[in-house]
Amino acid sequence: KKRKEEEKEEREKRRKRKGRRRSVMNSCAEKPLENDQKEQVTPRRLAGGQFMVQLDAEGSYQCSATGLIFEVTGAAGITYSLLSWSKYARLVQKPWIVGGPLFDVRCSAPAALLSIHFPHCLCLGG
Repeated sequence: KKRKEEEKEEREKRRKRKGRRRSVMNSCAEKPLENDQKEQVTPRRLAGGQFMVQLDAEGSYQCSATGLIFEVTGAAGITYSLLSWSKYARLVQKPWIVGGPLFDVRCSAPAALLSIHFPHCLCLGG
């Protein structure tokens, strides 16, 4: 019980330090905050199946093509693509198994990228 109280106090301290920045998820065990607004963004499609979004200000943005949610503290350009697990299968050793899509994500301002929320599944059909 004491540990839970300490964890709660620590989360509260972090939240206060962030000021206006508010995480979509307070912890992995919690549900997304219902009142957190995500701005829908349509990515630019680049060669090689890459996507790119230019986020101009602090906020939470959801990609209309992939469902990825980017939470940023300031302007950032983010380029991302879906990779094939077949290329990386040797890196996944038992007891682990592949559990979802694999993304390559690059950011022009890494310090501004607070979090990325990945979808549990990805619809690749039309």
